[in-house]
Amino acid sequence: DGQRLVQSETLLRATEQVAKLCGWEWDLETGEENWSEEGHRMAAVGLGETLTLSRFLDQVHPDDRLDYLTQIERSAREGVAYDCEFRLIGAEGVLRVMRAHGEVIRNESGRPIRLISTNQDVTEQKQVAVELQTVTDSLEAEREVLRMLASGESLERVLLAINTNVELLWPQATSCI
Repeated sequence: DGQRLVQSETLLRATEQVAKLCGWEWDLETGEENWSEEGHRMAAVGLGETLTLSRFLDQVHPDDRLDYLTQIERSAREGVAYDCEFRLIGAEGVLRVMRAHGEVIRNESGRPIRLISTNQDVTEQKQVAVELQTVTDSLEAEREVLRMLASGESLERVLLAINTNVELLWPQATSCI
């Protein structure tokens, strides 16, 4: 039924936007590509414009472009899945971290005929991981200082350890010790 299809497509678009996830497919026999609306947004390409892998690659950080393309081409050629991360230069030059995953669809004889892929913006997850690592490092540094105090280390060595930890955790901080 047509109304159910419209509802389903609306839900899919909303889900992609909330998840910061785009889907795209590449017909390996015809070369035809199909990108979701979210892919257009990620690549800063208008919905009325044609988005292709080549055009999407223009937005991929130059240092990551070759690796990302190599993953996709290997997947299409050898029929294997790919999973990688790359940086995307989005609208207004904002750098985003993307996670890409692709799977190959084969015909009855086992030959790869289509590549189905996703790109998800994982920038926030990466930032949280860095913040978590900073907290973990801070706790480890505090534990080491407590160990030094408990073992009777000299005050000078304890203060030196504190100073070193502050410099490692907050490089912009000015040493006071």
